[in-house]
Amino acid sequence: MGCTPLCTCMCVSTIQQRKRKSPNPINDKTTNTLQSAQVPPALAAVQGGQAAASRIMRLGARKPVIDASSDDGKIMEISSAPQLSFENVRFAYPTRGDAEVLKGVSLTVPPGKTLALVGQSGSGKSTIVQLMMRLYDPTAGCVRLGGEDVRLFNVRWLRRQIGLVSQEPVLFSASVFENVRIACREATRDDVEEACTKASVHDFIKGLPQGYDTMCGEGGSQMSGGQKQRIAIARAVVSNPRILLLDEATSALDAESERLVQVRVPRPWVHPMLKSTQIRRG
Repeated sequence: MGCTPLCTCMCVSTIQQRKRKSPNPINDKTTNTLQSAQVPPALAAVQGGQAAASRIMRLGARKPVIDASSDDGKIMEISSAPQLSFENVRFAYPTRGDAEVLKGVSLTVPPGKTLALVGQSGSGKSTIVQLMMRLYDPTAGCVRLGGEDVRLFNVRWLRRQIGLVSQEPVLFSASVFENVRIACREATRDDVEEACTKASVHDFIKGLPQGYDTMCGEGGSQMSGGQKQRIAIARAVVSNPRILLLDEATSALDAESERLVQVRVPRPWVHPMLKSTQIRRG
C-alpha cells in the first residue's frame, strides 16, 4: 500500500512549513514538541487503515464457489409446479469436515404437497434448507428441482424461485408495506394486503396508528418476535415463489396464530413446501 509514505511526507511537510512561519524560537520548540507527540498516533491510525484495507482487498479478490452474481448456469422455463427431491445427500460444513450433518438423506416433495421435517436442534433441518437455497453444495448425492440438478441452474435465478422464512427473520428500517413489498417490486397494495392476510398479520397491521405505513424500526425493533415472523411469511408469499421454505418460521407464534398461518398459507399453494419444526417439550 502506498498511503504510509504519502501521509508521513504530508506530516513532515506541515511541520517544516510551521517551523518556517514561526519567528519565535520558544514557540518553535513548543510547536515541535506538540507536533512530535501527535505524529505517533497519526502513524498508528495510518497503519491500522493500511491493515484493514489489505484485508478488504483480499476479500474482494476471493472467488466464491457458489457465485450469486454470475450469469453462468441455465434458466428453466417452469410452466408447471416442479418437484423437489434429495437423492442420498451427504453433507459436512467446510469448517468441520469430519462431522457429517446429513448422512444419505433422500426425500421427495411432490407439487402441491408439504413436507415437515421434525427433529431436535442440530439434527440438520436448517442444513437441508440451506442446501436447497444453494448456500452450500452437498459433499455427495444430489439435490434436484424438476428432475434437474440444482447445480446446473443460475444461482440468482434459482433463489428467485424460492420463498424463505427463517426462525430469526430480518426486517428493515422501513414501513411494513415496504418490508413486504421488497420481495416483489411489482406487488401492488392489494397484493401486499392479500399476502399479509394469508400470514395472519393483516388485522394487526390495520390496527396500527399508520397501518401499512407504520415504521418497523431498526431490525424490526418496533415489532414483537411473532409479528416479525408473520411479516416475513407475508414477504415470502407475496412474490408467489415456486417453492416455499419455512425454517421454524412459526416458532415465536402462539398456538392459535400458528394454526391460522398453517391453514391459510398452504391452502392456495400449488407448489411444493418444505417446513422444518423443532421438537417442543413440555
